[in-house]
Amino acid sequence: MSREIDVFLGEGANPIGILRFATNGRREHSSFVYSDFWLEHKASFAIDPALQLVQGPQFHTGGKGEWSSVFHGVISDTEPDGWGKRVMMRRHARQQRVQTNANAEPLNTLDFLLGVDDAARMGALRFRDENGNFCSTRAEEAGTAPPRVHLDQLIHSSQAIERDEETERDIQYLEGNGTTLGGMRPKSSIQDDEWGLCIGKFPSAGDTKPVTKAEILALKLAAMAGMDVAEGKVVRTEAGNDVAVIRRFDRDDAGRRKLYASAKTMLQVEDDDEHTYTELADVIKQYSPRASEDLSEMWKRMVFNILINNVDDHLRNHAFLYDGQRKWILSPGFDINPFPDKARELKLWVSEDHGPEALVQSAMDIAPLFGLRNRDAATAALAPIVKSLQKWREVGRSQDVGMTNAELGQYENAFEHAELEFAAGLV
Repeated sequence: MSREIDVFLGEGANPIGILRFATNGRREHSSFVYSDFWLEHKASFAIDPALQLVQGPQFHTGGKGEWSSVFHGVISDTEPDGWGKRVMMRRHARQQRVQTNANAEPLNTLDFLLGVDDAARMGALRFRDENGNFCSTRAEEAGTAPPRVHLDQLIHSSQAIERDEETERDIQYLEGNGTTLGGMRPKSSIQDDEWGLCIGKFPSAGDTKPVTKAEILALKLAAMAGMDVAEGKVVRTEAGNDVAVIRRFDRDDAGRRKLYASAKTMLQVEDDDEHTYTELADVIKQYSPRASEDLSEMWKRMVFNILINNVDDHLRNHAFLYDGQRKWILSPGFDINPFPDKARELKLWVSEDHGPEALVQSAMDIAPLFGLRNRDAATAALAPIVKSLQKWREVGRSQDVGMTNAELGQYENAFEHAELEFAAGLV
């Protein structure tokens, strides 16, 4: 089986290239070829560091790791992850049970890629099928994410899937918008009256802690420290569910798309093991037009992750946005979560020499690699983070987050520990 899919950038009228996908038994292959239109365009640029701006097909087979893909990085960044694939597979299984002419083949990687709703797909790439349709699984409501008033139904449908009790209605609610974004936890694209297109992150059926509130707490604290992070808020639904609503930073105020590339893509790697923050510093130095600012910001995020025990800081949870001038800038921080019950080891190592252990001293040691050339500069960058985190209970109790004392107690180990005491001693 082979297919050719036109690839567009944002609202452009002409394809910038063709994605070719082929299967041979269980093996999958893909290639991307830039269109003549794009190669000749005065504003053309390489959409991925691994996709040079040259004629002819550029092939990709992927690896065998958890994060590897048959597609080039910037394309794979728009694929669904664990939760989205789960929704799609349930839909496919249901079709096989109830439709005599349903496709009996298992879903392949292209099916997953094209199963994401066009209007809500991450970044600026768009995919048009052989029939000339931009790929959307929600034909009857193409281009619309559900409004906030549907949150309780979305949560009900998500938890039904988690419990293996979903109905056709549940799948229809989530299909497309519930498959758009990465991660393992239940979520959906939603339309917010204030912010437009957003991510709604839902309580999981198995939650024993207020995970959604804790993520907003972390974002609020990071913003208080002067860091550049995604905007977020807690929305209490009519049924009393707490949803983390995160504003999409890959759309501008007018809703126009921004090209998005994960740190994994920028590093041109297939795996997610034993990479380092110092590697991200190298990416920033190579691609960012505001390297000094982005280096300092990345160092602050590393320290913040250490101090809240965010041990899910893998390469797909850091990203870059195309700046329009053949350069890439660091995106706002996102998926920043405290983990009170996990060992203090970062997914992304501090450096090859320091390893994954979440130590402030390690961050101080490598500060010069992030443009903080002496101890005073590093201490000055550290101080507002410490000051912000010392107010974590106050911010957690605030109306913006709404955590109870009991809920705060569940996160104490993430915020009150020897590393914060050490950091406070430095400033």
